[in-house]
Amino acid sequence: MAKAIDFYQKSLDGKEKVGDIHGMAQTLGNLGNVYKARGEWDKAIDFYQKSHDIPGVSATYGMAITYNNLGNVSSQR
Repeated sequence: MAKAIDFYQKSLDGKEKVGDIHGMAQTLGNLGNVYKARGEWDKAIDFYQKSHDIPGVSATYGMAITYNNLGNVSSQR
Protein backbone atom coordinates (compact mmCIF):
# COMPACT_ATOMS: atom_id res chain seq x y z
CA MET A 1 0.00 0.00 0.00
CA ALA A 2 2.99 2.28 0.36
CA LYS A 3 3.32 2.35 -3.42
CA ALA A 4 -0.31 3.38 -3.75
CA ILE A 5 0.31 6.28 -1.38
CA ASP A 6 3.38 7.34 -3.39
CA PHE A 7 1.48 7.23 -6.68
CA TYR A 8 -1.50 9.11 -5.28
CA GLN A 9 0.81 11.75 -3.82
CA LYS A 10 2.50 12.20 -7.21
CA SER A 11 -0.92 12.47 -8.82
CA LEU A 12 -1.99 15.04 -6.23
CA ASP A 13 1.15 17.10 -6.84
CA GLY A 14 0.45 17.17 -10.58
CA LYS A 15 -3.18 18.08 -10.13
CA GLU A 16 -2.24 20.90 -7.76
CA LYS A 17 0.19 22.29 -10.35
CA VAL A 18 -2.48 22.48 -13.04
CA GLY A 19 -5.26 23.59 -10.71
CA ASP A 20 -7.46 20.51 -11.18
CA ILE A 21 -9.54 20.92 -8.03
CA HIS A 22 -11.92 18.05 -8.78
CA GLY A 23 -8.99 15.74 -9.45
CA MET A 24 -7.36 16.92 -6.22
CA ALA A 25 -10.51 16.14 -4.26
CA GLN A 26 -10.75 12.69 -5.83
CA THR A 27 -7.09 11.90 -5.15
CA LEU A 28 -7.35 13.07 -1.54
CA GLY A 29 -10.35 10.76 -1.17
CA ASN A 30 -8.34 7.91 -2.67
CA LEU A 31 -5.55 8.56 -0.17
CA GLY A 32 -8.17 8.43 2.56
CA ASN A 33 -9.33 5.06 1.21
CA VAL A 34 -5.79 3.67 1.38
CA TYR A 35 -5.37 4.79 4.97
CA LYS A 36 -8.80 3.37 5.81
CA ALA A 37 -7.75 0.02 4.35
CA ARG A 38 -4.63 0.16 6.53
CA GLY A 39 -6.76 0.77 9.60
CA GLU A 40 -5.31 4.26 10.06
CA TRP A 41 -8.66 5.88 10.75
CA ASP A 42 -7.41 9.31 11.83
CA LYS A 43 -5.29 9.72 8.71
CA ALA A 44 -8.20 8.56 6.56
CA ILE A 45 -10.46 11.15 8.15
CA ASP A 46 -7.80 13.85 7.66
CA PHE A 47 -7.62 13.13 3.93
CA TYR A 48 -11.39 12.96 3.56
CA GLN A 49 -11.67 16.29 5.37
CA LYS A 50 -9.03 17.84 3.08
CA SER A 51 -11.03 16.60 0.09
CA HIS A 52 -14.16 18.13 1.54
CA ASP A 53 -12.50 21.48 2.25
CA ILE A 54 -11.28 22.27 -1.29
CA PRO A 55 -13.07 25.44 -2.40
CA GLY A 56 -14.99 25.15 -5.64
CA VAL A 57 -15.56 21.41 -5.64
CA SER A 58 -19.07 20.51 -6.72
CA ALA A 59 -21.21 20.63 -3.61
CA THR A 60 -23.52 17.90 -4.83
CA TYR A 61 -21.07 15.30 -6.11
CA GLY A 62 -17.92 15.95 -4.10
CA MET A 63 -19.63 16.47 -0.78
CA ALA A 64 -21.75 13.34 -1.18
CA ILE A 65 -18.69 11.19 -1.82
CA THR A 66 -16.79 12.73 1.08
CA TYR A 67 -19.67 12.27 3.51
CA ASN A 68 -20.00 8.67 2.35
CA ASN A 69 -16.28 8.05 2.99
CA LEU A 70 -16.45 9.70 6.42
CA GLY A 71 -19.45 7.55 7.28
CA ASN A 72 -17.60 4.40 6.25
CA VAL A 73 -14.64 5.24 8.48
CA SER A 74 -16.83 6.22 11.41
CA SER A 75 -18.66 2.92 11.26
CA GLN A 76 -15.37 1.00 11.46
CA ARG A 77 -13.76 2.87 14.36
